[in-house]
Amino acid sequence: MDSSSGENFFTGGNQLRPSRSRTKRKQEQFGQTSQRSHSVFKFGDKPEVLLKILIEALRNLWLQTNRRIHIIMNDSGSYELVDSAAQWCVRHPKISLCFLAAGFVTFLPFVLLILFGLSTLTMTLVGFLVLEGTLLTILSMMAVGLLGALLLILIFVVVVGTTVYFGFANICDLYRGIQNQKQALNNFLKGEKNAPA
Repeated sequence: MDSSSGENFFTGGNQLRPSRSRTKRKQEQFGQTSQRSHSVFKFGDKPEVLLKILIEALRNLWLQTNRRIHIIMNDSGSYELVDSAAQWCVRHPKISLCFLAAGFVTFLPFVLLILFGLSTLTMTLVGFLVLEGTLLTILSMMAVGLLGALLLILIFVVVVGTTVYFGFANICDLYRGIQNQKQALNNFLKGEKNAPA
């Protein structure tokens, strides 16, 4: 008996071994699977990969939950209890309808109260987000408008101040120049008067 092979079958007195081509094919499939598992995708590049992983994880979670519920129902004998209750309801349909109506009337206020509370909570959160978003938008627009107005006023003051400064400087230089030329003209004229004829 070949102990190295994991797929030994006995039929009658003959021992069958897996063929080499089947073993080779399995090795190639394993190599392809390992290559696929080693190729790493960034989730930003391939969002469908993330979606597939998420769906697979949710499916596995659902299957595990179903298995655990099935084990608990089997261990506690709940399947038999549900089965006997269904048989009793079939034998006594009028009483079972009365029990169903009584249960519906009993639990309806609780269900309505819970739904009302959840809807109120949802509307409060949505209203808070809408109100907060609206207020933040209005306040940010006011802040941008105020800063823009201050920037325009600052630019206006800088431009006017610079113009006034250089304008006055030019006017003063011009006045000094006129005074200097006036003085030179006076000196020239005095020199003409004092000069011998």
